[in-house]
Amino acid sequence: MTMMSFMSPTSRTTKMLRSEGYLCEICEHYNSFSRRRHDLLGLFDVIALKDDQLIGIQITSESNNSARYRKMTDESSHLKAWLMTNNEAWIVTWKKVKHRWRYRKRRLVMDEQGTIDKILEDWR
Repeated sequence: MTMMSFMSPTSRTTKMLRSEGYLCEICEHYNSFSRRRHDLLGLFDVIALKDDQLIGIQITSESNNSARYRKMTDESSHLKAWLMTNNEAWIVTWKKVKHRWRYRKRRLVMDEQGTIDKILEDWR
């Protein structure tokens, strides 16, 4: 009997980031009393650092992407404060295509009026 190895989306993301030369750390944690996961600032699962970039990353599946985007851009979110300090914010979305995991990065950016928009990258 063979065991199938399971790699979580967070593990896949940190592996991808490290292969691209980023220093990264998982920053979400599980609270056993409330039985809930908590993200850094209510936004990020992983923090990545490379050169002068500090990137907060929310990781999700394709089916959950729009809910994560709404959560991050909600008025009560800390995203605007994060972006105003010249940090970057990404949503990394994973989906399985023909037995292979693929991901897409969505960079969240803020214009001068404080409107948050997303810049999509192709599936990799």
